[in-house]
Parts: sequence; structure tokens; C-alpha cells
Amino acid sequence: MTTPLYVMTIMLLAVIGYVCSVEIAVYTVYMFIGLYLSLLGEDYLPVMPMVFACYIIPSAKNNPGMSEGSIFYPENGGVFILTIAALFAISILARLCTDRELGGIRFLKSQRKLLPGLLAVGAAYLLAGTGSGHYFDKGLQNLLFGGIQFVALAFVYWFFAGAVRWERVRTDYFVWMGFGYGLVILCEILHIYLTGNLVRPDGVIEIGKISSGWGNANNIGAMIAMTVPFAFYLSCREKHGWIYNFCASMLLVGVVLTSSRTAILGAGFAYGCAFLMSVRRSRLDGNRGNLIAHALTVLAVIAVIVVFWDKLLRLFTIMIDKGFDSSRRDTLYVAGIKQWLKYPIFGGTFYPIDYRPEEWSEVAAFTAFFPPRWHNTLVQLAACCGTVGLAAYGWHRFQTIRLWWGRKDQSHVVCIGLSVLSLLLMSLLDCHMYNIGPALFYSMALAFLEKCPDTK
Repeated sequence: MTTPLYVMTIMLLAVIGYVCSVEIAVYTVYMFIGLYLSLLGEDYLPVMPMVFACYIIPSAKNNPGMSEGSIFYPENGGVFILTIAALFAISILARLCTDRELGGIRFLKSQRKLLPGLLAVGAAYLLAGTGSGHYFDKGLQNLLFGGIQFVALAFVYWFFAGAVRWERVRTDYFVWMGFGYGLVILCEILHIYLTGNLVRPDGVIEIGKISSGWGNANNIGAMIAMTVPFAFYLSCREKHGWIYNFCASMLLVGVVLTSSRTAILGAGFAYGCAFLMSVRRSRLDGNRGNLIAHALTVLAVIAVIVVFWDKLLRLFTIMIDKGFDSSRRDTLYVAGIKQWLKYPIFGGTFYPIDYRPEEWSEVAAFTAFFPPRWHNTLVQLAACCGTVGLAAYGWHRFQTIRLWWGRKDQSHVVCIGLSVLSLLLMSLLDCHMYNIGPALFYSMALAFLEKCPDTK
């Protein structure tokens, strides 16, 4: 269960769950694997790819923000999902309480260098809106939403940092997870195009129809953009590296197909950096095959642009017409800063007060709990958590930079760092860090950055 084959099998199940809309069946399979790990497994490392996969399994018809019949609502299957999740959680607790080698004091005392900063950010989340007079405007929902964000950001890091025998972990395990993650999302994008009737008769993509069960075009594009560096890492490390080189280009094409401008910028940044690093590594290793693949990739891109220029312009007309239009983000940011200035210490809660950002969902059960967000990590922190939130995030960011800088000579660390950096940059134009999936990805990436053994 610590091999690339296992990781890709988990990701294949995710594709099946999405395409065939059998999410509950796949979740159940994952739960049985988890129970096996709790009873007989060496540690909980094999759970990581399942956490990755669980978020991106939901098909479009089960999107809780678009369908009241989604399986995630209690009356449609949500109770069953929570039940199997609780069963797995109980099995983990039992293992950690009884296993002297993996659990107990060893688990609790496992080194977690980033925990202080994460706890500070979590405390800022839980205190969001304190003193504003609006903390309980929606009952305990503000506290609950902040708690969910805290768990997604910090708990996963805390758990895996202690529940994995890191001295036995492959240095490229996270790379394979990220690569498989990207391939799953690429398959989902292709499925959306094949079944969603997205292209109009005049050859223009209707961006509004690009949606899965876990996010819209911006969400999908950002998640796949983060996986591009992993393909380039494997192109330098694995036999027949040109295959992974080709996959990296396909992941970039997948991002372009989402027509998300922010994601395309993020993917372009990640692709460019990873491409140059891969070329440098291939030259140092004398990998002529990979260098040829790089050259052919550049020539292929040029050829496609020259031959299909008119069709490409028509296909992405809506995105191109937007150009540098901020989609009212400038107004949104100003309103968020005003809320911060009005409630400067702890912010004004996660639920906007005087200005309400636009919401993409029209399902009352969804919008009643998930607040509209400010499309920028710093503005979000300032508006919701105030100066306390900004200070806590600054401390956490300092800790992560210091940790990465101390291990920057390890190629897998550089690869993971580039993926995380692309997420953080895209989050300056969107609300990715406050979506559960990217936060889970980020949290596990932090665990790997800190705990994964050095390259031999």
C-alpha cells in the first residue's frame, strides 16, 4: 500500500465513482481499506491518497451547491456517509490508544514544527467576529464554519505527522499522489466536455456549464494546476520520462479547458518553473530522451497555436472577452477592507455584514451554511478574522518558508513547494484556501514537507 500502483488504484476508483455516480460505493470501499489499516496496517500513510480522492469523487448531479437531491444531504445518503466516516474515526482512535509503537505517547510527542502557527490561525478562525456584535447572528454557524476550516487546515497535518512511520516512506509518495490526483481531475474535465454539451454551435465554450460535484470551473482549474509540477518531477526520475512530460502538457491543457483565467495563470507559472527545472535536471543527468521530449513539446505548442489560431480564439471567446476584467473583485476587496477597518481586531465573522459578495449557489440548504467569500486570502483574513487573523497567518507563513528553505536542496521538497506556491498565488485572486479540498491538500503537503525523509 506504499507503492505507486496502490496510489493509482485509489485514483482509478475515484474516476469510476465520478463517471458512474457511485460515490457511496467507492466511499464504502475506502472505509473498508481504512478499517483494514486500523486493524492490520503498518501505519496510516495509505489513507492519504484516499483523503485526496474523497474530495473529487462527487459527480455533477450530486453537487450540494446545485442539487437539493445531492447524496450529501442527510435524507439522501448523508447519514450513511457520516456513519461510515464515524466508524473509521473510531477505529483510528482505538488503534492509537492500543498501539504502543504507533499511538499513545509516541503519537502525541511526535515533532510537529508547524503546529504553533497552525494553532494560531485556527484560534483566529474560532474567534472570528469576536466583539463585533455579530458573532451569533447565525447562531453557532460562524463558530462551526471556522471550526471546519481549522480542521481542514491543521488537523490533517497534525494527524499524519504522528500516524505515519516516516522513516519508511518513499520520498516520491506525495509526488505520485499529486500526479494521480491531476489525472483524475483531467478525466473529469474530459467527461464534462463529453457529456455536458458545453460547446455552442458557433464553437464557443459556455464556461458556466463547466462544473463537477465538488466545484465550478475556477475550483477545478486550480486543483489541476497544482498537480503540474509532479508530472515534471516524474519525467526526470522515472523510466520513459517522456510519458510524464506528455502528461504534464495534458494537465496544462486540462486547465485551459476550464477557461478559468486565475487557474491558467497559476498553471502557467507552475508549468514554466517546473519545465525549466526539468530541462536543467535532464541536462545534468544527460537524459537526451527527456530533452528531446521538452523540445517536441515546445514545437507542438507552437504548431497548434499557428494551425488552429482562429478556432482557439472562437473556442475561448468568452474568456478572452473578459480580458483583464476583475469580475468586480476590486469592489469586493474594497468592501472587505472596509469591514476590516470597521472591526479591526477580530474582524466581522465569516458571514459578511454590510456588503454581501456574490454567491454561485442557489440551493438554500447550501448557502444557509457556506458563506460567500472574499476571493483573496489576505482580504478574507482581514475581513473575517481581523488583525489577529493576519498576524497568525503571517507567523504560519514565516514558519513554512523557514521549513522549506531548510530543505530546499531536496528535489521532492522543491516540487511540493512549487505546487503549494501555485495554490497560494491563485488564492490571491480566488477563495481556494477556504474550500475544503485545497485546504486538505495543503495540510498534507505541509506534513510531507516537514516529515518525509531526505532523498538518498
